[in-house]
Amino acid sequence: NVTLADETQVIGREAFRGCKKLQSISIPEGIRDIGFGAFADCVVLSEVNLSQSMGCTIGEYAFFNCPSISSVSFSSQYEFAIGKGAFALVEGNGANAVLTSFTFPTLIKQYVSASDATTYYTLYDCKGSGYPSRLGDYILANRDNLEFITMPINFGSSSVERVPMNTFHNCPDLVTVSFAQDNNREVVFDENLRKRTIDIIKEMQ
Repeated sequence: NVTLADETQVIGREAFRGCKKLQSISIPEGIRDIGFGAFADCVVLSEVNLSQSMGCTIGEYAFFNCPSISSVSFSSQYEFAIGKGAFALVEGNGANAVLTSFTFPTLIKQYVSASDATTYYTLYDCKGSGYPSRLGDYILANRDNLEFITMPINFGSSSVERVPMNTFHNCPDLVTVSFAQDNNREVVFDENLRKRTIDIIKEMQ
């Protein structure tokens, strides 16, 4: 396990990548940024605890290819940003995935794309048309056993927002995606999910 000093504010790029014995990580309240690939390829990492965090940016591929993750928890009081592929797996590795449900942070904030430094990601739909998104794409891609998703309460709360079309790419067991009541969200799923029935719940209890 890793204990981070209270005064730590940034977990650097690929800081703990490939730590084969790391089983859990608790992010202290002072952390503001978890860098690109910071915990990628930590194959036995099972618990990611951000419940003490005062809101941070989870960088692109921060927890990429960590198939043993079974629990990710966030503080409900602060805003988080989540980058592209943050909790995705390598394609073909999803059969070993443990995670069956994922609850996004209650509050999501804009993620500044490393590629274009804008206030939103610019993503593209199946027709090649660009659209803005506060979420990075492919966040949970290739997690075969993922069944239940709860979206942020403030997602689409003030304007139409689109779920990036590859957020749940290659998640064949996904059955439920829950949204907050009265959100003006527009849902865009990639082709493999359009072929299946997904229960879109409008109200979160």
